[in-house]
Amino acid sequence: QMDQTDDASGHRNLQIAEVGRVSDPVTRDLLMQFESLGENCEFGLVQRRFEAEPLGLLRFTYASPGTLLRLLTDRFARLGESGATRMHLSKWNEWFVVDETYQLEFHTFTQQGQADPADILDKHSRRLRWLASALIDTLEVGRAIFVFKLLQPVEEGVIRAIAAAISSYGPGWLLVVTLADHANPPGSVRRMGERLLMGHLDRINPMSPAGWDVWDIAFDQWQSICRQALALREEQA
Repeated sequence: QMDQTDDASGHRNLQIAEVGRVSDPVTRDLLMQFESLGENCEFGLVQRRFEAEPLGLLRFTYASPGTLLRLLTDRFARLGESGATRMHLSKWNEWFVVDETYQLEFHTFTQQGQADPADILDKHSRRLRWLASALIDTLEVGRAIFVFKLLQPVEEGVIRAIAAAISSYGPGWLLVVTLADHANPPGSVRRMGERLLMGHLDRINPMSPAGWDVWDIAFDQWQSICRQALALREEQA
């Protein structure tokens, strides 16, 4: 479980975050109805906490709002294409597949020396294309609520553009999660549009601007946000 961050030189690194697991079938079933689209792996770790392990293209990578919008607009057409992927060895000796088109890095969960890098690249490039196809299917059916956690504030127009891009596939909902404020307390959800919701946390992870090394996920707030989001979707249906 890692997350992409900037080091002092501005280079993108991936940092390990561990979470304890809780056996809670009700929460697991709740979280399986959501799919993370970024911006980092916090929501993926929330799912892991409660033993919800869906396959997801963007669950454990870093995808900025601009990157996500580009992926959605392109219908993921160029992701993992031949000649646009390469291998990168992290400082933890894990191989990552790097997609040069979208500047995304993906885990292989394979350590140096465990397999031939060329075979890893071929296998995971094909896996990226399969996961992209699966995500397109999920978007078209609209069977998940898509979660995007903002690391930094963005203009509302960007959020609405992402929501519109999701709607171009099918009846999917977008849940954007950001910091709470005086009008929107932690754990709350508000409507922003017909199939667009905004959830609020009292902290965004990872928490240390200097080293990006402190993880303190607000699991209870995430549960509250997901329960409310699902209830709002069911209410509208």
